[in-house]
Amino acid sequence: MQQSQTATLHEPKPCNAGCHPDRSFHGLPRCRQVSDREYQAGKSTTSERLAVAEQMVQDGQGEDILFRDDDPVGTPVCARRFVSLASKHGDDDMFSSDFTDQELQKLLGHLAEVPTLLVLGGEDECMPKSVDGLAFGKRMQKAIGSKAQLKFIAKGTHSLQGTEQEFVDSVQPFVQQCFGSGNAGIKPPYLYSCT
Repeated sequence: MQQSQTATLHEPKPCNAGCHPDRSFHGLPRCRQVSDREYQAGKSTTSERLAVAEQMVQDGQGEDILFRDDDPVGTPVCARRFVSLASKHGDDDMFSSDFTDQELQKLLGHLAEVPTLLVLGGEDECMPKSVDGLAFGKRMQKAIGSKAQLKFIAKGTHSLQGTEQEFVDSVQPFVQQCFGSGNAGIKPPYLYSCT
């Protein structure tokens, strides 16, 4: 699942990684924008876990481990984090398809001045089957504004496995546009982090 990086954009800090000191962000490539809440809703354990987590937060036990995730490594999840992921309008509820256009604009509109590339996969196993990924991508693009671009990779899964070259071919021109052609040497093996 994706972790929200856009929250850091509310108060941009100067970049200390060799980019221009007069700009905090040159561009923001974002891939795998799927709803943690909608993903969690598809699990049979979510309702019960959410009720327990909300009670734990109310009781001042929000940082206590609620459960170990069913991912391959059994990642521990605290009650506060689960409430953030699984609740409507939780801190991490940014990419839910049931948001109105106005809600999406409120959540994503702060990116209006930042060139943003949204990359979504048409076969993302973390996106509910009921969600039209391309249509939702267009809604997010509209919510961000005119500096947002959308790339929909029809065969792309959540990890984009098997479509890496299509991903690179999409991101490389965006990186060139944002940072200049000297910084867009993306070559195999593809090491990228989009979560």
